[in-house]
Amino acid sequence: MCRAMIETTHEHAQIEQLTDRLREHLGTLPIGPMRTLIIELLGFLESMRSVTQSLPSLQTDIEALRLQTATLTSPPLQYGVYLGPCEVSNGNGAPTQQHALSKMVEALIDRAWASATPSERERLTEMREQVLAALEELARPEVIVGVNGQRYEVRLTPSAPSISQLRQGQQVLLNAKLNVVAIREECGNGETAEVINVLSPPGAGRVLAVLEQGQRLRVEWSDGETVDLLCPEALRSEVRRGDIVRVNEQRSEAIGRTRPRLHVRSGGHDGFIADVSDRLFRDGVEIGDLVRLDGRLQFAYEKLPSHQTGGLVLEEVPDVSYDAIGGLDEQIEKIRDAIELPYVQRRLFEQYRLGRPKGILLYGPPGCGKTMIAKAVANSLTRSVRTHLERVEVMLVRYVESPSEEAAEELRLVGMAPEEAADQLRELRETGRDSVRTFFLNVKGPELLDKFVGETEQKIRKVFEEAKRHATFYTPVVIFFDEMEAMFRTRGSGRSSDVETTIVPQFLAEMDGVEAAENVVIIGASNRPEMIDPAILRPGRLDVKVRIDRPGREGARAILALHLTPDLPLNSQPARRERFHFAPHVARIGLESHARSMTKQDIQSILEGLPAGMDVRQALESGAFADKWRPIAEAAASAERLAEGLIERLIDVLFAPSNRLTALMISGKRYSFALSEFISGAVLASLVARAKRRAVKRRIERREETDGIGDEDLQHGMMEEFEENALQLANGRINGDLTGRGPGFVSDPVLNAEVRLAEVGDDPWACEKATPYKLG
Repeated sequence: MCRAMIETTHEHAQIEQLTDRLREHLGTLPIGPMRTLIIELLGFLESMRSVTQSLPSLQTDIEALRLQTATLTSPPLQYGVYLGPCEVSNGNGAPTQQHALSKMVEALIDRAWASATPSERERLTEMREQVLAALEELARPEVIVGVNGQRYEVRLTPSAPSISQLRQGQQVLLNAKLNVVAIREECGNGETAEVINVLSPPGAGRVLAVLEQGQRLRVEWSDGETVDLLCPEALRSEVRRGDIVRVNEQRSEAIGRTRPRLHVRSGGHDGFIADVSDRLFRDGVEIGDLVRLDGRLQFAYEKLPSHQTGGLVLEEVPDVSYDAIGGLDEQIEKIRDAIELPYVQRRLFEQYRLGRPKGILLYGPPGCGKTMIAKAVANSLTRSVRTHLERVEVMLVRYVESPSEEAAEELRLVGMAPEEAADQLRELRETGRDSVRTFFLNVKGPELLDKFVGETEQKIRKVFEEAKRHATFYTPVVIFFDEMEAMFRTRGSGRSSDVETTIVPQFLAEMDGVEAAENVVIIGASNRPEMIDPAILRPGRLDVKVRIDRPGREGARAILALHLTPDLPLNSQPARRERFHFAPHVARIGLESHARSMTKQDIQSILEGLPAGMDVRQALESGAFADKWRPIAEAAASAERLAEGLIERLIDVLFAPSNRLTALMISGKRYSFALSEFISGAVLASLVARAKRRAVKRRIERREETDGIGDEDLQHGMMEEFEENALQLANGRINGDLTGRGPGFVSDPVLNAEVRLAEVGDDPWACEKATPYKLG
């Protein structure tokens, strides 16, 4: 290009010189043909000069086009998958070929060193340094990539990222010579396969459990032998159930995690062995997991959500507390004693050699709060663990600051070692109480049933595997099996395939293995406990049984107090007399609703004046409120009286013996039941919601701000609730509870059912009894 520009400049100078001579000669010529010819020649030379002036820019454009053409016609880049580095010998990422050349140079120089003179040895030393430096500079690390199902050893180009930036499973960009020039995101395509075995390298074992006592791991060797190994704290915080760990030669201590290989099965074949990516190694993989892989490269990329338990996702702690459950204080206390007490006070239970229950069965009529209690267990367990850790932290601080035998004994009672108090305090603060949370795994029985043989058993095993994998002291897991009678029926009671003969043993085997994961809590719920296999209900399995029955007057009053709170718009009807007091959290809601126009600091001051365990009326009588807050407290107390009056009058109607549900059967029999026999928490919540909707509609139509929920609304909601569900309630009561064959068995269908409310003056003993009799 430079030569062409030089030639163009020379031609331009010649044209300029010729033009000047012609102009000089033109001035001496007379007008005639010669003068005309020279003028035409000067015009031609002028056009030639403009052409020669534009030639350099044209040549630059031509060169740019030539480069673009070369780029467009160059071979395209292709994608590959980074599978890992080549084997190295010196540990710093250098490839084997470079290391072999370096060893060869060292050997040749050492051979000549023995017979060399001192001056020659200086030259040999200099030569060795030059050769090794050249090898270090020229040789690039070699890596293994997969391209179109084939594995290649390729190099990294100087413009490519370093080998430390590559992650196994990432896509890489290759040039025509198959050298890596750039990296891309992880490959997202592939086929799916099931892991049927996880292969451990020699000298490694599979982790069964991370033990909390003594910083140890329970490891299983390939031959099935189980041992407990010491585990450094740094490794213990990373390893989890299912990981593969290397051990020392004495097989006494775990050294670190190691990458396993997978035996996978896909497409009906017997399977093949696959390597794992960095992502899959980080997430962990176990037998039965579903993975995405490239069958030609025999390389697994990631773990996929299992189709067997895809709808059974581990949820975080539910936002349901025992405060939201009314009328079940006795049952809640029993459940807390069975779950939270042995979980928090483990040291005392060990001293008395007392184990915690493996599972709890909640049984009783539908709609009485079994599912809510199970969710509240997870929430309460999280709070109890956090409170326990706060107490332990205070004890550790007290002992570290001023050691004493009394403080040491307190630490021993909560399972702490006084001689390790400083380390335990640091670990507790690093972990943080906020990291404590409970997982809630809600398993509905019908969702696990599958028509294919063995699939249901596999799903049950996966449920327990997921729970054990996530379960630690800081993250306990609650497995809630709803509608247990749908899946774990008594063996031999089936009418067709008797699937329970294989499902129940699988469930029993998983329950008996829960001791490997001490932080798993099993809760079952059922409306028909007599249909559950007795082996599940025996002591040692679901050995704590809590009946969640229909509420009585006190229970119904507590439930309604959660739905008819003092902060609602209520009709101004005074209570006849004080019969109960609202729960503290409900009283705080009512008190806060009358102070909404104040600042947050004032509201906080008012709430602080409400002592624990008292409602607003009790606090007023005890003089707990300051004088400036008494008007607000009196308004809240008046709202409490209004809500209490509505609740008491509704309770009187619901539990009046003369208010009944009557049913006429097709056979002609007639049954009569008191309405109180059909009351449940769900029914009470529904009838209050109906009353609220009626009050809202009336408020929209009449636009009366003072008109709120009244007795008429509640009684209307009660009648609407019972009348809509009269047939269902009567059929379940007669063909289920009375016959003992379950709600699905209908021997005598209900022809008609109706709700009858008696007048106040009616004789309650004059009503018909539940004994059936012939019509007419």
